[in-house]
Amino acid sequence: VLPYTLHVFFDASERAYAAAAYVVTEISTNLLAAKSKVSPMKQVTLPNVELMALHLGSELVTFKSSRNKL
Repeated sequence: VLPYTLHVFFDASERAYAAAAYVVTEISTNLLAAKSKVSPMKQVTLPNVELMALHLGSELVTFKSSRNKL
């Protein structure tokens, strides 16, 4: 079994936010999961949408790590 690290990236804009999780080993990098959502219709500041993206990324990692036993 190769040692691995889990990398999570997230980003947001006024229209949408997203997160992606990658598993990185010495040999390869693989996309584990990705999720995107549309920003709320009500007026929300960009820092708040960034926090929504961070929360989405943390939920993604929690769900995938429990399902894949990472």
